[in-house]
Amino acid sequence: MKFAGSPSRPAEGSRTPVLRRLVTANALSSVGDGARFAALPLLAAWSTGDVFWVSAVAAAGRVAWLLAPVIGTLVDRMPGRRSMVGADLARCVMLLLLLAVVATGRTSVTALVLLALASGVAEVFFDCAAQAVVPMLAADHELERTNARVIAAQITGTGFMGPPVGAASWAVWHPLPFLLDGVTFLASALLLMGLPSRTAPSESGADERGLRSLLQGTWAGCRRVRSRGRRRGRRRAGPRRSGPRRGLWRRRSSCGTPARRTWRPWTRRPSGPSRSC
Repeated sequence: MKFAGSPSRPAEGSRTPVLRRLVTANALSSVGDGARFAALPLLAAWSTGDVFWVSAVAAAGRVAWLLAPVIGTLVDRMPGRRSMVGADLARCVMLLLLLAVVATGRTSVTALVLLALASGVAEVFFDCAAQAVVPMLAADHELERTNARVIAAQITGTGFMGPPVGAASWAVWHPLPFLLDGVTFLASALLLMGLPSRTAPSESGADERGLRSLLQGTWAGCRRVRSRGRRRGRRRAGPRRSGPRRGLWRRRSSCGTPARRTWRPWTRRPSGPSRSC
């Protein structure tokens, strides 16, 4: 599996309106996700009164993140804007259908579990694509700020703003949180439609199609992440010393505690106690 090089970068200059549109769409979609996380278990408790199904619905909304490596590999081979818009529209349709079902009073708990799972998969598609399109839209001097704003919008909307909105709207009217979800996902999709259409990967050959190639790419990505984690661990632990200088790293300090294993200029003396304390 060969990793593609640097994605096609935008022309020099600021693209602030486009980036603001991207961040706003992420914020709206994340608020809808947070409201859904709060409203679906409440709907399961209201329709069944069984804690097992409440926990099953809540878990189904999160279990899709176990498929994130495969979904991320698939998103890398698709146009980023199309992935985000498709995920938003899919969630909008599912939540509006659920709104109609709840309004009629006919709710199936099995359908709730399947809907929570499907909407969770769509959420993973959206979040992976949102990270992938940032380097294709932002200039070099805007990368860090745009990444920070996208991640902050996702965390704030999903974890802090969305759940209170979903619970409060459920207390007002049971179908209301699903109506708000559909509106937020639709608004996010409309914003994303205004992004440049050149957010597709530049290198997508015929050899990268098929299930086997998808699994190979996922495995290669996992190995790459694992190797990077090992290198970071080695850098934190520091280099290993051996030979005549090894004693300088293990000398006892005058206060009776082992000296830190960090090479410092003032510990280069060949003999005598170290004053590292």
